Amino acid sequence: MHAIPTGTIGSPSEAGPGSAIHGWRQRAWLLAAIGVQALLLLVGGYAWRHATGPLPHYATVTAGRGSVAPAVVSSGTVNPVTTIQVGTFGTYVSGVIQSVLCDFNTRLRAGQLCARIDPRPLGGAPSP
Repeated sequence: MHAIPTGTIGSPSEAGPGSAIHGWRQRAWLLAAIGVQALLLLVGGYAWRHATGPLPHYATVTAGRGSVAPAVVSSGTVNPVTTIQVGTFGTYVSGVIQSVLCDFNTRLRAGQLCARIDPRPLGGAPSP
């Protein structure tokens, strides 16, 4: 007895791992996956480029000698790093510093003036 074939040669029912049809399908899926990834990469790059705004423009110049102005421009509130209590029995003096006569780590003697507070907000006489 002879076996009766159930399909034609090369039909999808006989497409095994080594057949030509299986190789074609595998290549088609691979090309489709590469195409989808390339499209996603292009769309993502376009969106990222336009979401960040225009690129900054930098000007380059040669360095030269000149003067530097000693100025500080800022805004906000200045808060002390540490505070100390001056005087006995909780005496508290506050105000705008008019002049600073000492620096960090300056050794002071008893009675030596370190800072002068602006007397205008207090309504007192100006200090000499």
